[in-house]
Amino acid sequence: MLDETAVDNFCNEYSKARNNHHFELGQTMTLTFVKLKLATERLGVTGRVLRYWDAKGVIATVRTLGGTRLFDVDGYLAKKATEQRRRTELFGRPLETIRDATDDVMNDKTPPVAATSSLDAWKMEIDAVFKSVHEKSKNNTSEFFIHFGKAAEWIRFSQKCNAKRHLLANFEEGIDFTIRGANEHDIFSEHGNAEQIYLTGDCFKNLCMSAHTERVNAYVNTTSVWRSGCATGI
Repeated sequence: MLDETAVDNFCNEYSKARNNHHFELGQTMTLTFVKLKLATERLGVTGRVLRYWDAKGVIATVRTLGGTRLFDVDGYLAKKATEQRRRTELFGRPLETIRDATDDVMNDKTPPVAATSSLDAWKMEIDAVFKSVHEKSKNNTSEFFIHFGKAAEWIRFSQKCNAKRHLLANFEEGIDFTIRGANEHDIFSEHGNAEQIYLTGDCFKNLCMSAHTERVNAYVNTTSVWRSGCATGI
């Protein structure tokens, strides 16, 4: 437990140390823990999400003598960076590379073939699903709103691929997916929620990129632009 006054001193010294790119021996472990407000600002999530992560052990925390909870933001970010590198090794190109490629298509003055041709119902369904995922996840990447069972069905994983085993082995509960009751914002809610597993938008996109099914490949190879003028973001 840390003294409350010491916490403020630590936070002030931490800010100075970061600005000066200097830490004294033994300081780093303590000074990486910051208060809730600063943690939410740095991570771009709500306090509720941080408390959930704490309960699940996703982010390390300590408490002061006065009961103030401090969050190890730097440790969490380092862990996420490691996870991203691991996923890139597993799935190939990172999402950022694919986004850049999509932007190149949009900035091209020559209209892409897919944008000038009529899409059949199958491709329109693919566009609709990915557009829905993008719209709901772009402002809050930590929201779990996609029902896993129906997402796997839509992606059409083969039985040999075993989608659930793939999810548990390569993604992290509390960050990429959660196991709980029904979600009223579930984009597949009309199909039910038997498995009680929900994904974030980014997790759904990563699953798609690693599935290599005909349905997903058709989407990845499509360079059509939404009428809204917004790239799919995958």
